[in-house]
Amino acid sequence: MTLAKGSEDGQSHGAMVYFASQPVEKIDRKKKRRIYFYSDLGSQHFQDISYDPRAAEAIYPEVNHCFFIFCPGWMRLVDSRNYFGFKHEWFNEENCIGSH
Repeated sequence: MTLAKGSEDGQSHGAMVYFASQPVEKIDRKKKRRIYFYSDLGSQHFQDISYDPRAAEAIYPEVNHCFFIFCPGWMRLVDSRNYFGFKHEWFNEENCIGSH
């Protein structure tokens, strides 16, 4: 999900964040839907939300009809399941670009 916020000084910020939501069938239609997301308390978007809780988000649907393949020369995985901010890097010398 992309979380978009404006800061106290009027600057716009967007941040990709991990999120979770309740399945639609488990939501009481009379209650407001809630979206939960992970954030570092020192992040810009957290500071902006502390100033003003209004925000916009973009949630991307799954697309199954076509996908592209690329082999980057370098990748970084950020996986906070191990600990917050855990990173692992890979280097790849293969060069491939295509689609299926």
